[in-house]
Formats: sequence, structure tokens, C-alpha cells
Amino acid sequence: MSQYMRMDSIGLYQADEPRRSPPPTFCSQPFQPDQVIVTAKDRSSRWQHINNLDEFFFHVYEYHQRQGLSCIVLSDVLELIQYIFVVSFSTALIGCVDYKLLFQGRQGGNSTKLSLSDVVDCSCERYGSDNCVWRSAWLAVVLVIAATFWLHRLVRFFYRLSIFADIRSFYSTALHVDDCMLKNLTWYEVQEKLCDMQSPYRLCVQKSHLTCLDIYQRILRRKNFLVAMFNKGLLPPKFRVPFFGELTFMTLGLKFNLDLLFFWGPWSPWENYWKLKPDYKRRERRQMLTDHLKSVILWFGVVNLLLSPLVFAWQVLYSIFTYVELIRREPSALGARKWSLYGRYYFRNYNELDHELENRLCCAYKPASLYMQMFVSNTLEIVAKNVAFVAAAFFSVFFMLSLYDEDVLHVQNVLHILTASGVVIVICHTFIQDENAIFCPEAMMNAVLAYVHCLPNSWRGQAHQAWVRREFSR
Repeated sequence: MSQYMRMDSIGLYQADEPRRSPPPTFCSQPFQPDQVIVTAKDRSSRWQHINNLDEFFFHVYEYHQRQGLSCIVLSDVLELIQYIFVVSFSTALIGCVDYKLLFQGRQGGNSTKLSLSDVVDCSCERYGSDNCVWRSAWLAVVLVIAATFWLHRLVRFFYRLSIFADIRSFYSTALHVDDCMLKNLTWYEVQEKLCDMQSPYRLCVQKSHLTCLDIYQRILRRKNFLVAMFNKGLLPPKFRVPFFGELTFMTLGLKFNLDLLFFWGPWSPWENYWKLKPDYKRRERRQMLTDHLKSVILWFGVVNLLLSPLVFAWQVLYSIFTYVELIRREPSALGARKWSLYGRYYFRNYNELDHELENRLCCAYKPASLYMQMFVSNTLEIVAKNVAFVAAAFFSVFFMLSLYDEDVLHVQNVLHILTASGVVIVICHTFIQDENAIFCPEAMMNAVLAYVHCLPNSWRGQAHQAWVRREFSR
């Protein structure tokens, strides 16, 4: 029969001291049955089980790319101020400047020079009560629309400010990263920290471990849909123009409308940030949804048509305020090339972040520019050389005369001739090939392919053809 011994009789076991229960605490008021005891939450509990991980990871990525809260606030505030400046300055140019007096150059035939106060007058006395610009209905409508748009941007600024304030708290409390550290921290290091935070914080409920692919797919869920549409040829729209052939239409305005159509608003196919509406999963509802999408696109076109004068005026004013000084300082900017919006989506890979795409396209920019410069029309080059010679003759003569005596610049139309001839020279040089250039389109196309990773199969071995160059220029 087996014998059993008490463990306390063996030296391997030592009995603990008898535990003493803490003295009971008493409340001044008795506990009522309808009361609820709430425990204080930890500071990290606010980051557990995040409802919208797609939007959360996107804001974490944007916060890192824009270098912290202070840079985000400063950039957004200056954009709001810049918008007010453009609207107010343009309005002042329309209603406060006496252009008739300004272009005369003299006040009432007098020899005294005009001052700024002589030509700037915001009152209605010089117009008359009937022709006053400030009392026109169209200006009031434009200012009301501009103010409404600015208020919308202001509300959006405060909403995003509250979001990025929470993201800053997440960086400091969860990731232990301050704003001053973001400049020396790559996104891949931040991504590793996010993956490590899954175990203690449980950011995602569905998975026990997060991977880099999970984060990429959630950040780029919507952009992957657009990339798929470009790869399948559904976007962008293409149409044929007489004497120009097939043209591809893809602008920032169209991109904004596509985002508004597919991802925002009650007409969007998405029920929330990551889930399609149930009707879009049923085959029998396809025709009804197609008709609904057509009607929504029609209304989008009507609204864009009504707002097109304002959008066009804004684009013209913004371009003048931005590029005129640049062209005066660097006339070669007129002939500079850049990647089109269509090219950015065509060459974009699935699950590729914005900074990764920018790095690839920046590396491919130089061989792509050299490839485009190899195709120069001999006829245009001959004409451009002769036109540039004539323009350079005018420019050099008036430039040397102005160096000898600066009063030459005050002669009527001399400054205009200098400016126009300089612009003509720059434009002509865009049609003149570099004398040291070598015609090696296949080598340049292979250099581009090393960075963009994909090109149409029909281009293989045909880089020297003009039609390949036309398609590449889109």
C-alpha cells in the first residue's frame, strides 16, 4: 500500500507565512444596486481595437511623411492664408486699380511721375454709381462661393488637427517617438514599431500578429483600386482629335472627381472605408447600379460645367502668381518635363506608397528625359535655329545698350522686346538637339525600365519608333 507524506515534512518545501488580509475599507455612503463601478483606464487603452485601421494607418503614414504636427499645422495654416491672399489680391486688382491711368504713364499730361496711391482707388467715384465693380452681382456671387469654399477648408483643418493631435499622442506614448526624431527615422522603422505594438495593444482584433503587408494593404486599399482600373484600361478616358490622333485625358481635376465619385459621398459603392455595399455583390442589381452611376456622373458633369469658369480663373491666377517669377529667373523651366498623372498611375505598383513611387520616378527621370530629347524633327530644328539667331540678335543689341546706358530701358517697348526675345530663345532651344547627344533609344528605354519595372510588350525592340515615343509622352 502506498504511503503518503506531507510536503511540509520535506526540506524542499517551506511553508509561507500566513497571509494577512488587508483591513477593510468603508465608504461614507452605502453602495446602491443601481450604481456601476468603473475602473480607470490606462492611457494605452485608447489604442486598443481600433475601429478603422485603414484610416488610422494612413494618418500614421501621413504624419511621418509630413514631419510631425508642427509642420502639418504650419503648412495647412499657410495654405488657408494663401487662399485668402489670392482671392483678396485678385479682387483688388479688378476693383481697385485704375488701369487707364496706369497705362498712360502720366497724370493728366503732367510731367510728374505717378505714385501707387494715384492708381489705386477702391472707391466707386471713378466708376460712377452704376458701373461700380463692387456693386456688381457677379463679384458678390464669386466672393460668396470663395468664402464658402474657404470655410469648408477651415472646418476640415480643425477636424484634421484633432486627428493628428491623437496621432501625435500615439507616436509619443505607444511608439515612443517624438516629432524631433521623425526626420532621422525611416518609414520602415516606424512600420516595424507598429508591428511590434500589435501584441501589447491589440490594434487589430482579427489578427494576433501584424505584418508589413497588412499595413500596406490597409493604407493603399483605395489607391490599389485606381491602379487596377488603370491597368485594365478602364481609366483614363481616351479620345481621338483630328490632326493629333488619340489623346489621353487625365488631370488633377478629373482625379478629384474620380475620388469623389468612387470613395466619398452617398453615391459611393463603399458602405464604409473597407466594405462594399451589399447591392454591388449581387449580379441581378448590376444594370440598376450602372444606370445609377450614369446619372451621378451626369450630375457631376453639370456641376463641373457650372463651376468651370471659377476653376479656370483660379488656375490662371495661381499659375501666374507661381510661375511668372520662376520663368523670369529660370527661363529654361519652360522646356522642363515632368511625369504626367497618367504615367504615375500606369507605372505604379500595387501596394506601393507615395514616397516609394517618387523615389523610383525620380531615378527614372533623367533617362526618360534623354529618351524624349532624342526625337527631334529636323525641319523644326532648322527653323528653330534660325528663329533663335534672330531673337538672340535683338536681345544682345538691346542688352548691351542697356549696359552702356540704363535709360535705354525707359524707351517704349524696349523692355518688352528683351523679355519676348529671351522667351523665344528658350522655346527654340527646346527644339534643338544637343550636339553631344547620341541616338541610343534602346539603351535609354532599358535604363527607364530598370526603375519603372513595367512597359508594354509592344515597345520591346521598338524604342526607336516615333509611335513609341508618342505613347511614352502621355
